[in-house]
Amino acid sequence: MELTTCRACGAQNTGNYCPDCGQPRPRPDDFSLRRMLGEAWAEVSDTDSRLWRSLRGLAVPGLLTRAWLDHEWSRYLPPLRLYLIASGVYFLLAWDVGFQLNAEMLRAAPAGAVPPQLLEVYSDPATMDLASNLTALLKFLFVIPMGFWLALLHWGNRRPAGEHMVFALHYTTLDFALFSLLAPVVALSPGSLQVVVFSVSTQLALLPLALWLILAVRRVYGRSWPSSVLRGLAILAMDLVLSLVSGQIALAIAVSTRY
Repeated sequence: MELTTCRACGAQNTGNYCPDCGQPRPRPDDFSLRRMLGEAWAEVSDTDSRLWRSLRGLAVPGLLTRAWLDHEWSRYLPPLRLYLIASGVYFLLAWDVGFQLNAEMLRAAPAGAVPPQLLEVYSDPATMDLASNLTALLKFLFVIPMGFWLALLHWGNRRPAGEHMVFALHYTTLDFALFSLLAPVVALSPGSLQVVVFSVSTQLALLPLALWLILAVRRVYGRSWPSSVLRGLAILAMDLVLSLVSGQIALAIAVSTRY
């Protein structure tokens, strides 16, 4: 095999992989659709791939975060990459369904229960679409204040801020994954029952999220059971507050564009 120069680090090599950095030798079919689809299928179908290993680890409270903080980086996907994958699936599959059903619940509320200005927003498709997009953007970004909230809850723990952000990324990833799994159940429900199924499933989902947080705080931070319960519930409460605030901010901006 001819001598080539690695495009990544500049080392000379004659093999299929650079001996210094591991970069594969360029091949004519590197960017062919067939190869890209093949690699995507291999990643999804291989149950021992980093993706599936990460998803299995995510289901065990705190396991993935603890492993990442212990530098087991080769076994799992980076927290940010896993978060981007989960958020992409969530906003593609679940977001519109949930937002539309929320709007339907507000429109069907008893007279006087919802402010008239809010009903006007949800009766105008253009304004509602803008509110939906803005809320989605804010929900995507609120993993950042969640990380700061975790740092505040563990103020005396003297941990780097990045460790709290890893926990926040993994929790929000789980949140997105859980509601993505619920979306098909809601969408496939009979039309007359969709609002009820959505409302009930959303409320029931809070229980596994709370349990996950309590157990994850205990595993990752080594807190006592009472401390883990208090901090786990405080994290869930902040999640709900941020969801409410992001919706209010998005609605305020959407309404301001109408005038």
